[in-house]
Amino acid sequence: MTEPKRDILVHFDYFRAFAILFVVTGHCYGDWTLDTVGEIVLADLLTGGSALFVFVSGFFFQHLFNRNFDYRRFLQKKSRNVLQPYLVLMTAYLALVLLVKGAITFPVSLGAGAGADAALAVALNVLTGASLTAYWYVPFIMLVFLASPLFRAMARQGDVTVLALVLTGLSAAMYIERPMQNLNPFHSLLYFAPFYLAGILYAKRADQVNDWIDRNLLALVAGLAAILLHMANEGQVGNILKASPFAPLEHLDYMVPQKALLILVLIGLTRRLARHPIPWLSYLAGISFPLFFIHPWALLLQDKLIADHFTGFPGFLARTMFVILLSLLTIRVLKARLGSRSRLLMGG
Repeated sequence: MTEPKRDILVHFDYFRAFAILFVVTGHCYGDWTLDTVGEIVLADLLTGGSALFVFVSGFFFQHLFNRNFDYRRFLQKKSRNVLQPYLVLMTAYLALVLLVKGAITFPVSLGAGAGADAALAVALNVLTGASLTAYWYVPFIMLVFLASPLFRAMARQGDVTVLALVLTGLSAAMYIERPMQNLNPFHSLLYFAPFYLAGILYAKRADQVNDWIDRNLLALVAGLAAILLHMANEGQVGNILKASPFAPLEHLDYMVPQKALLILVLIGLTRRLARHPIPWLSYLAGISFPLFFIHPWALLLQDKLIADHFTGFPGFLARTMFVILLSLLTIRVLKARLGSRSRLLMGG
């Protein structure tokens, strides 16, 4: 059955809300020691939420720019709404590090001499998003935006061809794996590109995909549970990382098919939820990018304020609630103070 365009956006807003919750929650583990299969399954389910966020970005790229695409204006808009807040907040963070620690470092040894190391550390932190949780995403997604003509060329192919590209890309991503400490935006591009293209394909053929998901939702849930149990049995906790996408393979990254199945399951679930108005999900969807930009700062505060007082799984829950609530409060205050100018600081 054909789904009205407005209904598609309602359920996809709910999907976007869950995507940002996965991203934030996946950063709140702290010292949670995973001792049971259930804990490992939950951790693997929550980790890697960036794939959902990339899928969302691909969907909106196709949905909003399918007909009228001006590459220059597109990049200008993304630079204003994504890159500018990133540069402002990353500069503020590096200034804070310099003030508190007296020096800015980079996670990898540079070995270029003291003065050169300092300048290089600043440049590399900005170019990679290193040192501040989640900010690696911006240099990576800006590469995706720069590659928009390539994605548009792929999207214009037949649906079977695009699906083949998605499946081939996902299979390759299991070998490529994510970069060590998320330090290489080009490596991240290779890993996440099929999720972006999958979002494009879904925007093109949402009705057919939704019908297929409706018929197979129970099987998809069973498949997701099976792969999560397999990951726990194999001992994969979280993402598998590589220094280079071409480094020898040691273990396939089952996070890739797990997140692909999770995307399909969440589409099925959010379509059911969209039958009812759920204001808090709509609100989270509307502030997904501000929440992305602000939650790393809330993580810094929770490290200082509550990290030593909560341990284990209860600590994980406490940290998650602290980070989400503080982030929401901060966003509310900034929006009230700055109005429309808040977009320049936190993307929305």
